[in-house]
Amino acid sequence: MARQAEGRLVKAALALIRGRGGRPFKIQGGMDSYQEVGIPDILCCYRGMFLGLEAKQPGEKLSPKQQLVLDEIVAAGGLAQAFTTVEEVADLLTYVEEWSSIEDLASYTDRSRRSNSRSFGGPD
Repeated sequence: MARQAEGRLVKAALALIRGRGGRPFKIQGGMDSYQEVGIPDILCCYRGMFLGLEAKQPGEKLSPKQQLVLDEIVAAGGLAQAFTTVEEVADLLTYVEEWSSIEDLASYTDRSRRSNSRSFGGPD
């Protein structure tokens, strides 16, 4: 049941990103997959920014590998976030639309790294 709900969440996030002019890519992982473990559910280019988005049901935690990959995306200059609602994705897209300088973005990313949340690069 949780997988179906997570699938609907990813589908809604993909539609939101496309509707706002982004180009998302749905990543299908799994133990039988040939792709690297920990890649976020959605990779996206939005207004020139690389985003990694990992869908989670409320109360579900990131695996250590998922956390590591989100951290690596942020360290490389992108934004990465675990999300439980489409509104969280919308907030991140709005942030990307509104940041006025690369210094603002760096400050925002550093602040989110210091937090104890599952999100990296997402709004406070």
